[in-house]
Amino acid sequence: MFEIGNSLHEARVRQGIDFQTAELTTKIRAKYLVALEEEHFDLLPAETYVKGFLRTYAEFLGLDGQLYVDEYSSRFVVGEDEGRPLRPRRSQARPERRSHRLESGAVLVALAAIGLVAALVIVAWRSGDGNKRASFDNVAPVVKPVEKPSKKAAPRIARLIVTARDGNSLL
Repeated sequence: MFEIGNSLHEARVRQGIDFQTAELTTKIRAKYLVALEEEHFDLLPAETYVKGFLRTYAEFLGLDGQLYVDEYSSRFVVGEDEGRPLRPRRSQARPERRSHRLESGAVLVALAAIGLVAALVIVAWRSGDGNKRASFDNVAPVVKPVEKPSKKAAPRIARLIVTARDGNSLL
């Protein structure tokens, strides 16, 4: 019988691997790697995760992963047939509280945003011209004559003034 946590710790230190490197390589969070080395298996999500993390971490360190899983199973996993209950799941140990305030606040914000968008669409629709389209067929340019500049004036500047006959123009 060997110590799971101590042998994992010694293998990691011997190879000069820090937790950050191990986390990046194994894709197991550093807090779970620390829990494995300190044998705080109750901090891990569930028994299946403990076995998977043990196997992955041990093989990453060049050790026999199945040996560590078997040792964990023999020491820490107890079946119901032996009279002792299995280790409780994390969700059974600590019931989670959901924040209904946060959820209802998010719903209210979403409803307010939908109402605001609907109001903007209605205002834009009512203020638009609808089916009225500008027609340039009946519009004739009105040109006013420009007075001749005196000889002392600056160079000639041409001016063109266009006026629509029936209301506003889109010109």
